[in-house]
Amino acid sequence: MDQLWTAEKVYTGRRRVEAIVVEDGRVVAAGSARSARRESPTGAERIRRPGRLVVPGWIDAHLHLTALARSRESVPLGDLSSRAGVTRRLTAWAAEHPDPVIVGVGGSIPAFGRGSLRRLDLDRAVRDRPVVLIDASGHQAMANRAALAALGVRSAGSGILGERSMATVYDWLEQVMPIRPEQYRRLLAELAARGLTTVASVQASARERAALRRSEPGRDGRPLPRVRCYAPISELATAARERKAGEASPGRVRLVGVKIFVDGAFGPRTAALREPYADRPDWRGELLWSDRALAAAIDHAHGAGLAVAMHAIGDRGVASALRALRRAGGPPAGVAPPRIEHAGLVPTDLVRRWRSVRAVGVVQPGFLETDQWLLRRLGRSRIRCAYPFRSLLRAGVVLAGSSDAPYGPVDPWRGIRLAMRRPEIDRIAPGLTVREGVSFVDAVRMYTHGGAAALGEPTLGSLEPGGVADLLVLGAASESAAARRPDSPVLETWIGGVRSVHHRRPTGRQAR
Repeated sequence: MDQLWTAEKVYTGRRRVEAIVVEDGRVVAAGSARSARRESPTGAERIRRPGRLVVPGWIDAHLHLTALARSRESVPLGDLSSRAGVTRRLTAWAAEHPDPVIVGVGGSIPAFGRGSLRRLDLDRAVRDRPVVLIDASGHQAMANRAALAALGVRSAGSGILGERSMATVYDWLEQVMPIRPEQYRRLLAELAARGLTTVASVQASARERAALRRSEPGRDGRPLPRVRCYAPISELATAARERKAGEASPGRVRLVGVKIFVDGAFGPRTAALREPYADRPDWRGELLWSDRALAAAIDHAHGAGLAVAMHAIGDRGVASALRALRRAGGPPAGVAPPRIEHAGLVPTDLVRRWRSVRAVGVVQPGFLETDQWLLRRLGRSRIRCAYPFRSLLRAGVVLAGSSDAPYGPVDPWRGIRLAMRRPEIDRIAPGLTVREGVSFVDAVRMYTHGGAAALGEPTLGSLEPGGVADLLVLGAASESAAARRPDSPVLETWIGGVRSVHHRRPTGRQAR
């Protein structure tokens, strides 16, 4: 399908133009309306969007599709902080839902613990089947007796499962609560409605990848966002065979690399810090790998033709990831660049050190809103180095925006606004200073150019000639007008030159 697009303004990801020409799902020309008309093929469909801003489709470089789909069928706990509230909701949910397993999501296990919630409370609330509560960070859980028995995990009377037990928890949940292809299909359609045209599902198991490949678009033919997967490092051998068999490359779903956990998270105090936690002076978190072992894992992944995405939140975790990258060899041709996920605490010396390592920083601006424990965990002296987006960009680090959903807000527009307007979270954590906020263009580039760089696919996230025609029509005429909107400005989502979502029909001359 050949198309000639004209709008009030088209931001290609590099410059502002009046029009673009699309052939077979790719941009072949971008410039003035007059030059685009000259270069468009005879018979090209003319798509006019006067008074609208057109931008590249957004990319979420780090989320968890299986956990996000499962959260749609789980007990919501994010609004609760008391023992009584949790037990009442679990009891009511169990009475209304005959599911063989009950999963609660969105609560704070440390907060529940302070409220004296224990395994016995879960046993009393639900006696006849397993119950697992997943902490908002995804790095801790609480289980009743039936769940502990099913998991084969020994735990103290609290029922709390720590960092090293979570892989077992997630593997078990995939077996007892598998996500069907049609569930992935519905979820991806929802993400397209938010303006996402490509997503990266990290910690994606072989079971998830197989189901995703079966989740092709429905009968309406509307395209779904393409999916890029990072397998758990524990599945390196399986992922290597998949890559060798050629199943990693073709199709809408593609295997890119493997995910490695270097440390944990701030909430359950498992992120590795150089200095002790402000609210636990005897504890600095835990590194899960030695530098030598981490560098060897990176080399093994690269040898299998797979990229590496390293979860590192604390400053000690980030420092370990940077040291391991310097020790390891770089990725071979055709393999996406290494990534450091989250980078929650990055002091100035680590920002400088990052310059010499060609790794993309995959960050989650939504954490500025959800990490309500930052001040308690880090204290005032360190909090100014939390999520230093502007400092990293100024140092030449490529940043990719993402959500980490369901452990962060999935809406990319929310992430873009939080990356710009950090003062909004001063009430939660005074000290996260204005100076680390970024411009609207830089925030959009995090969710376009940065995401494409993280995935090693430069033709994504750009409406320059050669780029894939993934684009959004925004309900604004300029970047400044879009930036002022409190709600999502996305009116239309197009993937590969085909419209996927149309929220409301433009009026008058804007209609096709």
